[in-house]
Amino acid sequence: MNAIIDAFAAHERMRKQALNSDRERAELKEILLGAAQLLRRFGRAARVVWCLV
Repeated sequence: MNAIIDAFAAHERMRKQALNSDRERAELKEILLGAAQLLRRFGRAARVVWCLV
C-alpha cells in the first residue's frame, strides 16, 4: 500500500514540475494544438469523401 502512495506522490511531484515549466507547457500546447489540427483535417477529408459518394 505504501508503494502505491509513494508512486502517486512521485507522479504528483513530476506533474507539478512539468506544468510549472514554461518549456514543457509550450511543448504540451504544441502537441495538443497539432492533434486538433490533424483532427480537423481528417474531418474535412471525410466530408469531401462523403460528398463524392
